[in-house]
Amino acid sequence: MQINDKTKTALKNQDLLAVCWEYCTGCGLCASVNATPFSTDDKGFIYPELRDKDAELCRTVCPASGNAVNNYLDGTTWGKRISSHLGWSKDGMVRFKASSGGVITSLCTYLLERKIVDAIIEVKRDSEDQTRTVTVANTTKETVIECAGSRYTASSPLMNIKNLIEADKKYAFVGKPCDVSALRMLQLSKKETWTEQISYMFSFFCAGQPSQKANQKLLSALGCSSTSDIEELSYRGNGWPGYA
Repeated sequence: MQINDKTKTALKNQDLLAVCWEYCTGCGLCASVNATPFSTDDKGFIYPELRDKDAELCRTVCPASGNAVNNYLDGTTWGKRISSHLGWSKDGMVRFKASSGGVITSLCTYLLERKIVDAIIEVKRDSEDQTRTVTVANTTKETVIECAGSRYTASSPLMNIKNLIEADKKYAFVGKPCDVSALRMLQLSKKETWTEQISYMFSFFCAGQPSQKANQKLLSALGCSSTSDIEELSYRGNGWPGYA
């Protein structure tokens, strides 16, 4: 039997989708662009239900396909860099609340206060479930500071990002390295005009997307039987390195 070109393309797409599913970091960009549905597996990780229509987006944008890595590797362990600096926030309250010196928080408030951007897109703790996060577009220093500190929980800041973008406004984005890679690749592809409104992208050191079940174990260790019993959950911050 001879396989035609259309079938070969379909097979290649299936292989690509399988790889992207296996190594998905849960950024959620495919949901924002292609309305790709997501679900949670039995281990507590969220995964996309990828379809053939997602293949092109996965090929050009998804970090799991290797495109972002290939663009930035230079033969070293950490990849390409322009320069490295040591810094921290001059605001004592920000520095105390943050997990790693408050640099990103200070950069974001600087951009807002000088009206360089209109809002900062980032995640914050979900008021209805402290073990989860929600994505917001902050417009004040106070709301940006509320987002300071590490969140060791599932985070998909690109899941609904398209809906947060308002016409004629400029934004900065804060997310995991994989989130920034995916968003930057989409911006470079020029497939979605709304990405042009995101002028700055900030990231931080990340060891990977955690399982939601890890938070259930944390609550159990802290003697909390239900998420409804949580008044506030902080993973780090309020001093260095801070306590859960």
